[in-house]
Amino acid sequence: MEQAEIEAAQFLRYTLQLIADSQGNPQQVYPIWEQQQVRLNNALLEVFPQVVKWFYEQKGEQRTFVADYVFAFGNLINQFPSGSHSLNLELGIAAYELALEVYTPEAFPGEWARTQSNLAIAYSERIQGKRPDNLEQAVTAYKLALQVYTPEAFPGEWARTQSNLATVYSDSVWKERAGNLEQAITAYKLALQVYTTEAFPREWARTQSNLADAYSDPIWKECADNLEQAIAAYKLALQVYTPEAFPEEWARTQSNLATVYLERVQENRTDNLEQAIAACELALQVYTREIFPEQWAMIQNNLATIYLDRIQEERVDNLKQAIAAYQQALQVLTYDAFPQQWAMIQNNLATAYLD
Repeated sequence: MEQAEIEAAQFLRYTLQLIADSQGNPQQVYPIWEQQQVRLNNALLEVFPQVVKWFYEQKGEQRTFVADYVFAFGNLINQFPSGSHSLNLELGIAAYELALEVYTPEAFPGEWARTQSNLAIAYSERIQGKRPDNLEQAVTAYKLALQVYTPEAFPGEWARTQSNLATVYSDSVWKERAGNLEQAITAYKLALQVYTTEAFPREWARTQSNLADAYSDPIWKECADNLEQAIAAYKLALQVYTPEAFPEEWARTQSNLATVYLERVQENRTDNLEQAIAACELALQVYTREIFPEQWAMIQNNLATIYLDRIQEERVDNLKQAIAAYQQALQVLTYDAFPQQWAMIQNNLATAYLD
C-alpha cells in the first residue's frame, strides 16, 4: 500500500470502531467526519473492500456485526451533509455492496432487503457513471428488495419500495419513455393498495400527486384519458394537501393542475382555461415573490400563456393581462440568471405586443 492508502485504511478502521461504539449515532460520528473531511477521499474508497474483507476474515462467525457497522457506515455517509456528495454516494454504494456479502436473502432476508432498498436509493441519486446505467441498477435493486418485501409480510416497506421504484421509472432516461411511465403508473397504483387516505394520508397524497405527474407527462399530450386521470389524481391529493396543513404541496399541486387544464383536450376549452387561471391564482397565494421568487415567476409566465389563449373577456384585456404577467416574470427570470427562460419570455412578449 502507498502511504495515502495506509492512512485511509487506518481511518476506516477507526471509523468502523467509532460506529460500533456509538451504535451508529450521527451526533458522535459526524463531528469527527467534519474535522477529518480530508480523509473522506478516493483513497478511502480504494481501500474500503480490502479493510472490510480483512475484518470479515478476522471476525469469522461474528462477521455479521461487521456487516452491521458497514451497513451503518453506508447510511451515515449517504446522509452526511458535508464533503463531496458524489464521493459520499460512492462510499455508500461500496458499503452496501460489501454488507450484502454477509446479508444473504437466505440467512438475513430482512437485512438483505433493506440493504437492497438503500442501495437502490444511492444508485438513483448517483452522480458518477452514466445516468441510464445507474437508474437500471436502482430498478434491479428495488426489484430484489420486493422479493422479501411482500404486501402480506411487510406492507409498509412494500408500498414504499413500489413508490420509490415508480419514481425511478418516472425519471428514467433509458429504453422507451412511454413504457417506463406505464411501469411507474402501475407501481404507484400498487403502492396505493397500502397507502390509503385513512392509514397513510400524507403518503397517499404524495403518491396521488406523483401518479398525476406521470399521467400528465408531456409524452401523453395527445392522450385525453391520461390528462383526465391526472386531473382526478391531483384533486384527490388536494383532499390532504390543504393550504393550512401543507401550503407548499398545495401550491405545487395547484400549479401542476393549471398546466394540465391548459393542455386538456376534453370538456369545454373556455372552461378549461378559466380553471387554469383560477389554479394559478390559488398557487400564487403561497408562491409569493418574496418567499418563492422562481416559482412565482414561472407561474406568472404560465398565467401569461393562458391569457394569450383565453377565450372569455375582451381580447385586448387578455393581451394586457398577458403582457403584465410576462413583465412580472422578467423581474425574476433575468438574462443573467435564467437566460433560456428570459429569451423565451421575450419572444412570447413580442408576440403579445404584435397582437
